Amino acid sequence: MSICVIGAGIIGLSCAVQLQKRFRVTIVADKFNDETLSSGAGGIFRISQSTAGPRSNSVLEWGRSSYRHFTEMMRSDEEAGMAGIQEVSGYFLVGDRHRLEKEINFLKQFHHNVRAISETELHEFPGKWTGGIFFTTIIIDGSRYLPFLMNKFMNNGGTIVKQTVNSLEELAGKFDVVVNCCGLRAALLANDAKIVPMRGQIIRVKAPWIKHFYYGDSDTYILPSTDTVALGGTRQYNSYNTNVDQRDAEGIWERCCNIVPSLKNATVVKEWVGLRPHRDTIRLESEQLEINGKRLNVVHNYGHGGTGVTLSWGSALETVELVDKLMALQKPESKL
Repeated sequence: MSICVIGAGIIGLSCAVQLQKRFRVTIVADKFNDETLSSGAGGIFRISQSTAGPRSNSVLEWGRSSYRHFTEMMRSDEEAGMAGIQEVSGYFLVGDRHRLEKEINFLKQFHHNVRAISETELHEFPGKWTGGIFFTTIIIDGSRYLPFLMNKFMNNGGTIVKQTVNSLEELAGKFDVVVNCCGLRAALLANDAKIVPMRGQIIRVKAPWIKHFYYGDSDTYILPSTDTVALGGTRQYNSYNTNVDQRDAEGIWERCCNIVPSLKNATVVKEWVGLRPHRDTIRLESEQLEINGKRLNVVHNYGHGGTGVTLSWGSALETVELVDKLMALQKPESKL
């Protein structure tokens, strides 16, 4: 049985690696590794309460599965190092103290060491913060994790085709199932008007003294990774601007330095812009299409927005389940 996965970002690669345990898998994509959105993302494991899936508990299930996966990888020092996965503790600062209890209860579902920070700790941060939460999570360096997954896929016999897919019709009759992890291109390939870009901008700096992560209001974050620290960010809906915006960069720098003033001494390594594929509800479902008399079995898995890294492994597990169900519907005389 042959499977095609469209897209080589973290969603596509996670699906491909899991599917190839049982099927012949081909990845068709026009961007790989550092060309993809996933490579430049901040990479922190953090689920937003506003993220919605096809079922009321989808996001929580995917999150738990992904967290188990990354935690198991960290138990292997060699594998964790190659994949760029590390455990990091840090602070989530809020301007509205009434949010604390709800946020703490939500975070405890995934993380450990979750607690409200003390008044003494709070006073260490400049600004008018009214409260904060300390917790431990995982940060995944996409620039290492994507090549790690790609090497795993290739070493297990996977096939790569560098190609831009302009229509699902191009794949009809060639594969038993097509897994659509095309991100923003779903607007074209799946005729999905609900998918929109959510522009993010990040500054990467050398600041080896930063050992904790920090989150503030206005999408402000400081995330230590393998070799650099990511300073962010922006959340601009319906913006297709992939150029670095100087005003955004100045705002990010000012907000991050207000939380951790020592960042003023950091050296800028690069600035990055990515368009996250946002959808009001993440689309993870199967579909059977009839194209020119040929049946095309499709599993759609896209629209994760800023939670692609966090939900990647869990949503890929459910993708495998949907592929299994489609395979079970195949007639004996269908193409192998």
